[in-house]
Amino acid sequence: MAGARVLLAFGLSAVHALGGITVADMFPREVRGEKIGWWTLMVRPFLGPILAAYIVAGTGDWYWVFGHLAVALGVILIYIFFFVPETLCFQGNVWEQHRARRLSVRLRPFEHAEVPKWSTAFFRPLIMLKYPACWLPAFWFAWTFSWSVGIGTVITILFGRYYHFQAPRVDLAYIAPLIGAVLGELAGGPFSDFIVQRLARRRNGQRRPETRLHSMYPALVCIVVGLVVFGVTLQQRKHYIVPLVGLTIFIFGMQASTTVVFTYPVDCYLAQGADALALVGGLKNVVSFIIPFYINPMINSIGVQDSFVSMAMISLGLALICVFSLLFYGERLRAWSGQPNWNRAMVRPSAQTVVDTLAAPYPHVRKEESPGQ
Repeated sequence: MAGARVLLAFGLSAVHALGGITVADMFPREVRGEKIGWWTLMVRPFLGPILAAYIVAGTGDWYWVFGHLAVALGVILIYIFFFVPETLCFQGNVWEQHRARRLSVRLRPFEHAEVPKWSTAFFRPLIMLKYPACWLPAFWFAWTFSWSVGIGTVITILFGRYYHFQAPRVDLAYIAPLIGAVLGELAGGPFSDFIVQRLARRRNGQRRPETRLHSMYPALVCIVVGLVVFGVTLQQRKHYIVPLVGLTIFIFGMQASTTVVFTYPVDCYLAQGADALALVGGLKNVVSFIIPFYINPMINSIGVQDSFVSMAMISLGLALICVFSLLFYGERLRAWSGQPNWNRAMVRPSAQTVVDTLAAPYPHVRKEESPGQ
């Protein structure tokens, strides 16, 4: 069983590595924050526990949780294989890019790609550790995200202990973070893009990746306030709605900050965006795997209130060091660390080259003309 879970995690890691950069391929900087935010919302683990509780309650067998997941992933795989086109922007005008993407799916999808060796591509996310603009916000996000994972592991225990909730009713507590995540994205993504555009207008169109970090202020306030409210009101056994409100506020801030943390490295290193996001996702997964093991012992040792207040203070301190320091030193750190020596834009040739190469054996395709011809 452990081996199967490792294999499942290995496959699902592609979502974290490819999802964000796929969005970055398709949308310009002006709306990139909002679109990446919606992607991060889709990979949030809040709806799963609710559905899993009712699957187990309905079937009486927890194996069917993975059965439903296998069916869903199979349908998604078939859909991607037959209907999802190439998203990487080829060089050329809009019409040439459209034809290149369409032909790359319809004819010979990978023949024109200059794919690096797997050993080289494997280590590129680790090489991004050389660049503080990638790993500093990722390190803060990994720790703060681990709080949400830890809450997910203990929330059923705590609500069973303090409010005597039992499954599947106790799993409905996940509705609160789900609402917070949706509201956080509805507000955080557009707000992030609004800040970037407004500050750019003030600076006569000059854009700096660090301007996006200004949108973190309200998110950080929500993270700190939400954790404190959740821990304090739970310790004092307030009505169960009150700690759930605190949890909603915390996840609201988490989702709004996620949009910024995943978009900022792409703004800094767009050509290496896949590797930068793989690093962010990798740090998040490693830290959020380790830290939750210690949350329940910490709660048993110092109490719910002190535990969540400590989490809030750690998040605040790390944000000041790892995130907001980039507002003052980010540009200098990027200049000091330089640029990666590989360019993802060179993986594909020009759009017209792709069209000529792929359409050569298909005369009927070569006869297609652009609307202007």
